[in-house]
Amino acid sequence: SKGGMLYAPDVHNSVLGIGHLAQSKGARVNTFGFQKDTLCWDLDSVRARIKEGGKHGGNWLFVIPGQSNASGIKHPIGECIARAKAAGWDVCLDAAALAPSRGLDLSASTGVDADFVALSFYKIFGYPTGIGALIARKISLNKLRKPWFAGGTVRLVLDPRNTKNKAPKPLMHDRESSEHWEDGTINFQQTMAVCMGVEMMESIGMVNIALHLDALSHWLAGTVRTLRWPNGARFALIPDVQGPSKQGSTVSFIPVLDDGEILPAPIVERLAIKRGIAIRTGCFCNPGTGFQMADFQNGGSRVHFRGWSDLEMLKKMGLLVRASVGIPTTFDDVYTFIAFIREDLLARPDDLRAMAREHMERETSSAAQSGEVGFRGG
Repeated sequence: SKGGMLYAPDVHNSVLGIGHLAQSKGARVNTFGFQKDTLCWDLDSVRARIKEGGKHGGNWLFVIPGQSNASGIKHPIGECIARAKAAGWDVCLDAAALAPSRGLDLSASTGVDADFVALSFYKIFGYPTGIGALIARKISLNKLRKPWFAGGTVRLVLDPRNTKNKAPKPLMHDRESSEHWEDGTINFQQTMAVCMGVEMMESIGMVNIALHLDALSHWLAGTVRTLRWPNGARFALIPDVQGPSKQGSTVSFIPVLDDGEILPAPIVERLAIKRGIAIRTGCFCNPGTGFQMADFQNGGSRVHFRGWSDLEMLKKMGLLVRASVGIPTTFDDVYTFIAFIREDLLARPDDLRAMAREHMERETSSAAQSGEVGFRGG
């Protein structure tokens, strides 16, 4: 079929699932790359891919995150959206990580006039989980075709016994109504909390929230970059934020031992929990960022994965540590996290090397028993 989909290299797994479906229907599915040794988009690659899609007929969907769920980097979405729309693409903006730290103005004058915007309310004000929103322009919504019906999405269904083809025939709700797209009964009890959450955000002010989070995240990222082991070796591999991209409210890095080997992120998380500190480790449903960081740790050379077992080993190592700041986060909280790194990690290089060896031996042994092997650089 005509048409296609272009997605950013650091999209969430949910977007990759859409791409998988689109490809199965005959759509052309493609992505673009990062700049070398960074987690910032290669804008030349973005422009070229957008231009390629514009040459063909059909519907074209451009999907990007406003802020990376894994690295926290805020990308220059205004330019990318403007170029895509000028070339005839529909744009879907994943605002789940962006909305908590920035007000969303989707008017054309802002350059962020996406056709579809997805967001999650619990990521904005912490509660309730499982409730989000898809904001869509009506003209773009009319392009979507829902291939099923369920629950409240249908107004009436004709009895199959009264139809010639013996199949249920539905009368759907109008496409511009929310009922057309909602399967089953929505969580109306917890939905009431959304109004209170929005009111709370408005009472604080998005400008104040943005200033607060920018100050905390820049201090956190800058300090992590300066941390060193007693022998002078750096503690964290954290790519620079370059060009028009900006540091967002999440800071991610690969922890490294004083001998240059990776310090498995699960060890850092386990020790942080003992200090009452909540961090995340892994690739955060964001394989593109995980692969780029693996290459970055490998000196910029591509890491070759020989199969699913190699990727499982990467997952078991955790790879990235992600520290996020939010409305309730204070400078004392960030200072406590930095103090934890200095006191519980940097002051114990011998202990951490032994813990890392034990962790890798255990995981490698487990992998060997199931026929798996580790990944290698190249």
